[in-house]
Amino acid sequence: MAMDAHLPRRRVTRTVKVADVPAWIVLPEAAQVAQLRRTVTGRGKKSVEVV
Repeated sequence: MAMDAHLPRRRVTRTVKVADVPAWIVLPEAAQVAQLRRTVTGRGKKSVEVV
């Protein structure tokens, strides 16, 4: 899932990536994990935040 927001002179994209829990995560009640990414592009620069 991705959302685009157009702000003056920059573009913001938010993406959610969901996957099964990897074996190295030891949480018996967890079934999935999510990665949230926010990309801001503007004025010749690109910034990425990952949570």
